[in-house]
Amino acid sequence: MLANMSARQFVEWEKFSHLEPFGAKVDEFHLAALRAQLVNYLRDQNQPPTQLHDLMLSATDKPKERELSAEEIYNLFG
Repeated sequence: MLANMSARQFVEWEKFSHLEPFGAKVDEFHLAALRAQLVNYLRDQNQPPTQLHDLMLSATDKPKERELSAEEIYNLFG
């Protein structure tokens, strides 16, 4: 399909995908919504509800873990 697509058509599809996402991004959003429904239904009522973005695997930015220093690694192993 891309071999027969002009640059203009490609740009139009790219703009359209920003307005109406399709493909893997939407699939992940739908699965995260289902996960959130299930997790929140089964959660203890004393716990706060789980947010949708907490259950998305790749569409959200994950906080970067800080690298441990040599001393911290040494302390982990006693």
